[in-house]
Amino acid sequence: MRAPSEITTVNSGLAKTVIPSKDSLAKVTYYKLDLDTILDGLIPDPLPESIGKDNAIHHLNIIIFGKPNTGKCLTSDDVVPTTTGSIVRVGNLHPGLEVFSVDENFKLVKDKVVAVASNGVRDVFRVRLSDGRQIKLTSNHPLLTAYGWRQLSDLHEGIPIAVPRVLPVEGKHLNHDASKVLGYLIAEGGLTNITPRFTNADQTIVADMGRALAPFGLRLSEPYQQINYNVVQIKPGQPFRTDDSRHQSYGYYKRFADEFGLQRVNSRGKRIPQSVLRADNESLAIFLSALFAGDGWVDSRGNIGYGTISSVLAHQVQHCLLRFGVLSKLRRGVRALAWDRKRQNVSYEVWVPLEYRPKFEQHIALPERRVLVGADAVLRHEPRQIRRWSQDDFPLPVAYLRSRRNRPGPWSGGAFASMKEAQEFARKYKRPYALKIAEGDCFWPRIKSIEYIGPVQTLDVQVEKTGNLVVNDIFV
Repeated sequence: MRAPSEITTVNSGLAKTVIPSKDSLAKVTYYKLDLDTILDGLIPDPLPESIGKDNAIHHLNIIIFGKPNTGKCLTSDDVVPTTTGSIVRVGNLHPGLEVFSVDENFKLVKDKVVAVASNGVRDVFRVRLSDGRQIKLTSNHPLLTAYGWRQLSDLHEGIPIAVPRVLPVEGKHLNHDASKVLGYLIAEGGLTNITPRFTNADQTIVADMGRALAPFGLRLSEPYQQINYNVVQIKPGQPFRTDDSRHQSYGYYKRFADEFGLQRVNSRGKRIPQSVLRADNESLAIFLSALFAGDGWVDSRGNIGYGTISSVLAHQVQHCLLRFGVLSKLRRGVRALAWDRKRQNVSYEVWVPLEYRPKFEQHIALPERRVLVGADAVLRHEPRQIRRWSQDDFPLPVAYLRSRRNRPGPWSGGAFASMKEAQEFARKYKRPYALKIAEGDCFWPRIKSIEYIGPVQTLDVQVEKTGNLVVNDIFV
């Protein structure tokens, strides 16, 4: 009987070398079919010890070998944050790109993409988490739970899923005036025309915007309709002369927009430019301060909110807050239009709960708008719901703590402990696995829904060491 490493051909017309080395085997699927006579003893039974008991299902008789970490499908339009800050679509990934992943100790580590391959058209499901993150996966794609990696087909609503609680990007310096202008224009700018419009009633913000524009040869025009301003050149006609006053900003503004990646789009198409995503945290904080100054608020309970009608922008804001370790919740809702209260528009809101406000304030300026009043609050979600979500729960049930349920605390009377409480318990009673989770870099929002989408072209992404990566700010 030959060892698997010795097999090179089986019926030369039908087979080829499939097992170069028994040491290279990582994943095995072993099927129960009575084909021993066909294989003529080429595959020994039981499996060689070198393959590993954890990598096989021992009640079967045919072995299918494959490369590690393959067969798990992603869609090309989901995005991967890189260690440089760029956000890259799965369809644009390439070998050598450095990405984030998680190790066996639930710690965030860096890894490299080694291969991207098409997996054909597969049935895909959208998974939504309780904090607003979402991703599209095939049913056999694993997600990280407190019990280890589990295929999507084995999961259901309510199960906690691991996501990074911080993304430590080492970005590059971005001009601080440019960071501020970009933040103000994305929040309060009309970007569909060649000459952008800036709208704000707060004279402090208007003056700050004017100061930030000056180094780029730009300024705000005289106001019209009281709160609207055009971004124009300080010296009209340069560097591209024109007699049309509406296009005075064309030369300098076009150069600014091209340099920093600001696109001509409507409000629903607004995005954070890659120049900002690749920026260091100081520059990013200036951008976010301007963004929240325009479209942010602090409610009566102290929660910080940001609103937009662009779903992509909302997810990007939630992602950028992770750079500072600020966890937030993204919610989809509707609100009344300012000029027609009977009409409603789909909106997306990013909420920073009260417990993360101190960390937010360490880096980002609080919005001046303090409370939601009157019609502005129409159909917004109650901040009380945000406060309930913000509890940082330990992802495993804590039946072993129920003797202490009467003790006051965030988990009192519930089935789950806070992460801090679980950490103290794990140290005291020497529970190493629980301590790894409690001290890890993972946050554990729960599955809110699993929705079938349909057949979609999919891709498989392989990474060098860990076998996983962060996609849409979720470990997969």
